[in-house]
Amino acid sequence: WIKLLSRLATRGTKLNPEISNYIRDSLFNYFKEDIKGRIDGVIEWLNEEYYDEFIVSKDESKDMSSSNYMKYTGLVLDYLIPFLEPSDRNIFIRLLSELPYLDLSLISKLRSVCTDPVRSKIGFQPLLYLIMFRPPVFDDCINFLSDLYSYAVERNNGQLQNECLGYLKKYKPTIIPSLEKPPEDNAVTADTS
Repeated sequence: WIKLLSRLATRGTKLNPEISNYIRDSLFNYFKEDIKGRIDGVIEWLNEEYYDEFIVSKDESKDMSSSNYMKYTGLVLDYLIPFLEPSDRNIFIRLLSELPYLDLSLISKLRSVCTDPVRSKIGFQPLLYLIMFRPPVFDDCINFLSDLYSYAVERNNGQLQNECLGYLKKYKPTIIPSLEKPPEDNAVTADTS
């Protein structure tokens, strides 16, 4: 019935956006009750949203950021991430690997998990998977890691810096010089003080 409802929301009630959104909200509320246990249905529903909006409709004027797919994918990630535990690693990697579209705004939702010392592996392992097996999001993952590295430097978080630096050195070593501050700047700053 998940498949029927998701198709009804995307294709069956297109002429009445109010009913479509009511069905989407009902689906989301259903998944919120046990999102980890109902991950198959979440993936199926979000794939249907993407398929209808960007494959079937082929609406070139439609902005990806304002699409139903982006809205509900963001909601699912926002709801799931705070409750992730180390044992949920496989579920989370599966969710991110089977979503049809990811961009920097969705990948950036991993920040809270990556910065948590206890759960950081849950954030970095899906990133590694995306870097290795999803070439379209490679640059977004590298940009996210660069931003995360800068954040770690600001917060003086050595563990997070090392984790980010390890991935950046391996997958995009050319970006490292732009992230590290030149020693001359530090010397000039010290002289002027």
